[in-house]
Amino acid sequence: MKNSVLRLKLHQNKAHYRKEETVNNKMTYPLPTYSMIIGAIHNACNYKEYRPMDISIQGSYESIKREIYTDYCFLNSVMDDRGILVKLNNPDLLENGYKVIAKALKSQGNSFKKRITIEICDEKELDEYIRISDLRIKFQEENSSINQKISTKKDEIKKIKQEQKTKDKKSDEYKNMSDKINEINDEIKKIKDEFDERRKVEYLKPISYYASLTKSIKSYEVLYGVDLVIHIRSDEETLNDIKKNYHNITSVGRSEDFVDNIEISFVNISDEEDSFKHIKSKYKAYVDKEAVENKAIIKSNLSAHKVNFVPTRGTTYYINKNYVIENNKRVFEKKRVVYLSGYEFGLNISQYNYQNKAKGIYIDIDNKDIVSFL
Repeated sequence: MKNSVLRLKLHQNKAHYRKEETVNNKMTYPLPTYSMIIGAIHNACNYKEYRPMDISIQGSYESIKREIYTDYCFLNSVMDDRGILVKLNNPDLLENGYKVIAKALKSQGNSFKKRITIEICDEKELDEYIRISDLRIKFQEENSSINQKISTKKDEIKKIKQEQKTKDKKSDEYKNMSDKINEINDEIKKIKDEFDERRKVEYLKPISYYASLTKSIKSYEVLYGVDLVIHIRSDEETLNDIKKNYHNITSVGRSEDFVDNIEISFVNISDEEDSFKHIKSKYKAYVDKEAVENKAIIKSNLSAHKVNFVPTRGTTYYINKNYVIENNKRVFEKKRVVYLSGYEFGLNISQYNYQNKAKGIYIDIDNKDIVSFL
């Protein structure tokens, strides 16, 4: 079977394709994931909804290095003994900036409120922070006093209700007792509301502008000299859109991982046996794990007759492709792939493609590249 797909050739001077589970040392995949390529395409074409497409990813890189950087992190609450005390320009938008007030100088034993082993950057703001933070104890004591007062009023309501049980429900006396209960409940609500509003204005809102910022040394794995060959299979309208807007693909991976030397063209692919005889991979690639298990892909140093005796090896990944929104969260569809180099076509390609129509192993007739769609 022959048909036409879109081929993209990209070059990146450097790139980082983040493995989601890594934190302190942010490791990279050797090639971008399907979701990264699909995301770059959808962004370039300004798609607001997912356009179904099958992707083949292969390529190479010259070297991999580790880059050190300083990571800044806001803690969930203000800590008195650690990190950097800052005042936010907007507590609801952390990216709007902040002002540094003081820095803790040791790993422990510091105190911003007591001015112990800290470097003061803004004396006036530190005084204001101490004043506001001290209000916490004041409002805690006041809240305790208010709770006692409310408890006394609730006891009063209990007594009235007990006495009310002895009265005729149609009597004026019973009605007056009900009015008294409502009056006391209104007083309780007023006391609570006034206290909550005052605490919000005087303490909760002002203290929300302060935060603890920590910094630590972390690292990125970065690939240098990356060349990518991407094949895209989709409906005709989508492929034409991509070809029309490919110049809008400015980065893949991080926003700073710029793309250059883009080539794009329609190419013919085939799974006819005469097309892929003696064709070997020129790049490293993500290959469908099932294709490897079914011997549709084998290592180049193995013949089709020996493949049953020596397993094809590679690194297995579960890689994101597209996602759906569930409970306001992205839930990705994972693809099981093998990262391989030095491979070639194996047995029963046409049969494998017939059984896996959404996937498929093909040859790029124009460039003699092995294409593995997922």
